[in-house]
Amino acid sequence: MRFVRLRLEGYRRFRQPFECQFGEGLNLICGPNESGKSTLLNALLDALYANPFSMARELSERVAFGHPGGWQLWLELERDECRLCLYKRYAPDDPARRSEFRVVSSPHPFSPSPSAVGERVLQSFSPTRGGESAGEGAIEGKAALQRWEQLWGVPREVYLATACIRQHELSAIATDKKSLRSLQQQLRENALMTDLERILKLLQDEIRSVDRQLESLHQQRAERTTALQQAEQAAQQIREHRQRLQALTEQIAQSQQLIEQEQALLERWQAIQHCERVRTDAEQLRRVLDTLERIDSELQRLQNRLQQEYGSFLALPDNFYEQHILPLIQQYERTAREEQQAEAQLQQLRPHIERLIARQRARTGLGVAGVALVLTGVSLVPVNGLIGGMLIGLGCLTLLLMLLWRPANARELDSQRRQLEQRLEDARQQRQSAQRRLLAMLPQEDRFEPDTSGAVDHLIERFRERYQQYRRLCSERENLQSQREGLLQAHDPDQLRQRWSQLAIELHARESELSRDPLTEQLADRPPEEWLQRQRHLQALLAEQEQAIQEKLRLEGALNQLQLEHDPAELRLQRWRLEEQITALERRLERLRLTRELLLEANRRYLSDLSPLLKPRIEIYLPALTCGRYTQVQMGDGLLFQVYHPQAGDWLDADPHESGWSAGTLDQIFFACRLGLCDALAGDRRLPLLLDDPFLAFDSERLQAAMELLTRITQHTQVLLFTCRLPDSLPPDVNLIELPAPADHQSRAQ
Repeated sequence: MRFVRLRLEGYRRFRQPFECQFGEGLNLICGPNESGKSTLLNALLDALYANPFSMARELSERVAFGHPGGWQLWLELERDECRLCLYKRYAPDDPARRSEFRVVSSPHPFSPSPSAVGERVLQSFSPTRGGESAGEGAIEGKAALQRWEQLWGVPREVYLATACIRQHELSAIATDKKSLRSLQQQLRENALMTDLERILKLLQDEIRSVDRQLESLHQQRAERTTALQQAEQAAQQIREHRQRLQALTEQIAQSQQLIEQEQALLERWQAIQHCERVRTDAEQLRRVLDTLERIDSELQRLQNRLQQEYGSFLALPDNFYEQHILPLIQQYERTAREEQQAEAQLQQLRPHIERLIARQRARTGLGVAGVALVLTGVSLVPVNGLIGGMLIGLGCLTLLLMLLWRPANARELDSQRRQLEQRLEDARQQRQSAQRRLLAMLPQEDRFEPDTSGAVDHLIERFRERYQQYRRLCSERENLQSQREGLLQAHDPDQLRQRWSQLAIELHARESELSRDPLTEQLADRPPEEWLQRQRHLQALLAEQEQAIQEKLRLEGALNQLQLEHDPAELRLQRWRLEEQITALERRLERLRLTRELLLEANRRYLSDLSPLLKPRIEIYLPALTCGRYTQVQMGDGLLFQVYHPQAGDWLDADPHESGWSAGTLDQIFFACRLGLCDALAGDRRLPLLLDDPFLAFDSERLQAAMELLTRITQHTQVLLFTCRLPDSLPPDVNLIELPAPADHQSRAQ
């Protein structure tokens, strides 16, 4: 299998149509950075593996900026002297409906002329019109996807892990994220050969079909089971309803007999009770009449007492005491208290006044003595000047003492005394005025001329007691009147007497009737609790009978509505047939899954045998890449291997963490491993080898060795090397494809 021609339009930086033709051997796609090398590599992978009908985001990201119709890819391949043409168009607005994919196969190779080939490819992929064929052996849509997967036969993961080597990924297979062990696991899970993959897909499709059939049968069985359960429940309900109806009919008949017996006994007892109620009503009416008579006599007694003992109070208006007498009493008591307080304060001030009078008298005596001494001294000066002068000085000193000895609060005490005397006099006059007005307001029998304040207080207390007794009697009279008015509002005395006469006559008639019934005494002797219990029992029987009747009517209606839509026996037969089909399909599904597991296990065993096939192939490529420095390889667990280091004299792991290897040497070792994997997995199938500048860390000598090795590989495998630099000397028969630099690079270079 080899690539012949690639044409793309609207794909990333290739907005305008772009074509490149590949040779059978070594192809060098050379160009500066950002010239489109990685874009061409991605275009080849998308032509091989991308599903244009998918809604994946990465497909829309590959559309060139501003390109209206999405991207288009044409890839021409050669396989066993036959030509295959792939056409993919991705429509970003509606990929599921507007995208296209066609595969055109031809048993004869196309014309080698580039222009002829290009025209043939374009004509092969032109849209069909009016039912015309899209080309010789053309397949479209999802059928073309399935057909191409069968023709190509290599999963994307396997191709990327072996034959497609990207830049900076040679040593990545030994890192933590993508080690050789993970590569081996990936190969075991995904590296299926074309025939095995087709068989597994057919098995998987058959398993899915059987699963769908099983799911449908399970659903049908569940529906039949549900219908059978419903039918059985309906039949069971019908049987239960009929049995319940029969039981309810018997229960209603039995309860009717008990109800009639209980009603007969209760009617006799109710007649006795009615007689008792009539007697009770008659006694109650008699008590009401007696109460009215008693209230009338009591009202008459109270009215006579009030007229005799409190006639003067009856003439007074309502609230006379509260409005007139009580304010005067309060005023009298207040003025009496003020008089007592003023008199007490005056008594407290009198000792201070007496002391002040004594001091005034002593001061007057000192003044008289001083004057006498001065006059005596003046009279003695002619006789004896010394004694006269001493008497004059002593008299002056006495007068000075009299002048200095002056009471400080004499005026205040005198003013306070006068105020208290005035206050006492005012309070006495107010008390006497209140006393005269109070005596004038009292009733005639309570008036007299008291000689002391104590007599007035006794008079006030006596009046209060008489007034309170008067109010109590008035309250009793009002209560009796309200009781009498309430009874008169509820009962008319004449009607009460008439009703009492009627009840007495009815009571006599009922007692005469009951005396003729022999069961009257027995029923009357029974306690009322028993009759209350019988009444509750009768009510319970009536409620049960009513409930039974309602339930009977409900069951009869339910029986009329219940109908068996399906026969339970027929449903059981249908479910048994479905279970037989499910059992057969489950056995078939088990056989299909077992077959699939056996095929997968066979493939796993095949992949586990890669190690002995891989070792000789690595030892073929490794000396050529390392210029004969490293020649021996030994395989470890899975795809892990070691390389003999002649300088260290020991086997070293092919691991970037190993200190004995340089970055360039590891790239060469892993490149040899990749080439060995391609040979070991491909067998007779030779797929194109895609190399995205894997020799960045190679020196010039080993780069030349790698190019010579690629030249030998191209004898049986097509190689596409994408690089930004050319070796010093190009191998013969190399197909050189130079990509132009981007527009901004050219402008900077100019």
